[in-house]
This record gives sequence, C-alpha cells and structure tokens, in this order.
Amino acid sequence: NGKKIILENKPGEVSIIDVQSKKLEHAIQINPKSVIVTSPNNNELVSAGSDNTVRFWDLNSGKKTREIKDLSPEDVSFSMSSYISSISYNSKGDMIAFAYSDITDGKIKYSIEWFNSKSMKSLGNYSGEQKPASSLMVDRESNLLILGGYGTQLGIKCFDLSKGSQKAFFPGSAY
Repeated sequence: NGKKIILENKPGEVSIIDVQSKKLEHAIQINPKSVIVTSPNNNELVSAGSDNTVRFWDLNSGKKTREIKDLSPEDVSFSMSSYISSISYNSKGDMIAFAYSDITDGKIKYSIEWFNSKSMKSLGNYSGEQKPASSLMVDRESNLLILGGYGTQLGIKCFDLSKGSQKAFFPGSAY
C-alpha cells in the first residue's frame, strides 16, 4: 500500500518499517528458513517454512493472530512436515496457495495446494513438479494458478484451479 516496507533484514527477523517516518514499527520473529507473503489488503503477513508451521501476523500491531502447526488429514494432502518453498494469496485474499516438497516412500515430491485463507480448508492440489517452484501466483478471477522458477524447467506453468490440471507452459527463464 506504499505505507510500509517489509524487510527480512536477518535470518529469522522481519522488520516492518513506516515509509514516511523511516522508523521501525515492529520486528517479527519468524523461523530463519521461512518464506513470507502479505495479504492483498496489506494488513496481514504469513510466514511458513522449515519449522512446519504457518503463522499469520497483524502488520499494524506486529502480533501473531493465528498459528497452524497441523492441518487435519481430511483437509490437506500434505503434512506439515513438508518444506514450504513459496506462498501466494489471490487478489481478493480469500485463497492462499503453498508450493511445498514432501518425502513419500523415500522420494521427494514437489506439489502445490490451495486453501480457503480463513478456514484453511483445502480447495485443490497439484503434484508432479521435478523441482520446487520458486514463484507462485493465484488468480481466482480467471481460476488460474501460475508458477515459475527452477521447478518448472525454466519456464512458467499455468494451471486450471477447478480441474487441477496444467493449462499452458511458457518455456524460458522464469526469474
């Protein structure tokens, strides 16, 4: 929103800085190996990663509002022992997606799953990446999940959220 800067200035600490005054408003302690994203309304920060916990933070107060250490097996296809490599909200803020890796039967599996951001009820998932996705975007209006990075063999993949299937692939650099 142009009023705050969110900066991971050292491992495990996210600083929230007021743009106008250039003063530190809050320092939030997160897991050192986390990925972060802000909600579309810029009121919430989400962190997730190697500590197997998804945390939601109020950006105005710097306080943790929710913490999810385990999602019930019927609501999610990945375990919270997975390593989350990317997070993204859709533009309305009612859906959140995670790109993650999990070890199943001794093999690493890379997947994407999307949820209702309030209830954290799973809305769908996709598996089959050969490497983790480094970029993730959800567009609920067009029903697309877009991912890029090394996991997409240096390209951008688009998925139809309603079908959980790949819709398009654009080869080339995704960074």
